[in-house]
Amino acid sequence: MLIGIAGPPKTGKSTFARSAVELGKTAVALTDPGEYEFYKARCDDVTVFFDEDWRPFKGQYSPTGFKDLMKWLESHETSEAKFIIIDHGPGLGELCMHENLRMAQTDNPKDMPYGTGYTGHDRLMLQLIQQLQLLAKRGKHIIITWHVKMKEMEGVGDAKERKQMTGEIEKEFDEQLLPVLGTSFRQAIPGYFPVWLYTRPIGYGKGRRYFVTAVPDETRPAACRLDLKSEVDPAKIPNALGAFFAALQEAV
Repeated sequence: MLIGIAGPPKTGKSTFARSAVELGKTAVALTDPGEYEFYKARCDDVTVFFDEDWRPFKGQYSPTGFKDLMKWLESHETSEAKFIIIDHGPGLGELCMHENLRMAQTDNPKDMPYGTGYTGHDRLMLQLIQQLQLLAKRGKHIIITWHVKMKEMEGVGDAKERKQMTGEIEKEFDEQLLPVLGTSFRQAIPGYFPVWLYTRPIGYGKGRRYFVTAVPDETRPAACRLDLKSEVDPAKIPNALGAFFAALQEAV
């Protein structure tokens, strides 16, 4: 099963993902080295995928992260790990973009002809998603965290016209909390996940509690294609993978 857990920073995404360790053997892929100690405290199998040799200011364009990650994922097709965590998704986009721009020896997608600076990124993201789908088919549960921000949903629905101070008419599209990526592929990503949850912290200070929601609204395209138990509030599921599994009608 592919599970996306989305939300702003510091709202419980990594806590939800790391809770998989309590349910079975877990392997962790990090695109943010800063999360290493957080995961290593609970899980022995933690690997960082970070392009150390991507240094445009020094003229170095030698990324290896994307290929290394793909090999790592392939190795887990037959591993004992039941759960695979990737934290975080926007870092996957960076690895894909670096790999795409490597041949052009640039850090600017606009330097590549015919829009390939962007379409090439999306092609690599699709390859990555296909590998994740294969792992899910092999019985693995993949949890990916996604930083999000408000973005226009271009080409979706009717655009609204707004008059600028200059008198010009500008078209506006509806906005949603979407993954932080450098291409419009951000709009498509939730559709590849049977479960796409958003973090939902409630309260302040010591009384703050963390939940996830499977209920979509105008800004959060949450989704769960699996049936939840009738007594479960889908808008307020405790922020732990075990709690989410317990909320499902059928055991996974």
